[in-house]
Amino acid sequence: MSVMGSLVKNGHTEVTDKLRREVIKIFNGYVDQGVVEVVPGVVFIDTVSSCMIVETIVHLRAIIEGLNLGTSLVDKLTAEGEKKSQRCVLQLLTLVSILVGLAGHTQIEVEDIRETNELFLAAVVEGADFS
Repeated sequence: MSVMGSLVKNGHTEVTDKLRREVIKIFNGYVDQGVVEVVPGVVFIDTVSSCMIVETIVHLRAIIEGLNLGTSLVDKLTAEGEKKSQRCVLQLLTLVSILVGLAGHTQIEVEDIRETNELFLAAVVEGADFS
């Protein structure tokens, strides 16, 4: 069982046809009202919910990796996730934990995130030059 799976209830809920039809009906209503836009390959989530999800995922990942993050660090990582992507933030969090461990620090500081972000972006840019 995965670590994330152990944090979530083990009960399974079946998605019935009736529930599926209701969700589709509500979703289509949102599309008709212009509340949401259908973009292929993108999950439909409103902006506020998305921000909360990024913050929650950052918290969970920090707990799983045993990292000590303050509120300002979570806010900074959440802002990075909103600008780039959740995947980028989670990769950045893993990289910053490695960098902090190599430096011998026990507390992650905003400066560590900035430095790791610069190193990460430099690696991405240099990697793009090879393709």
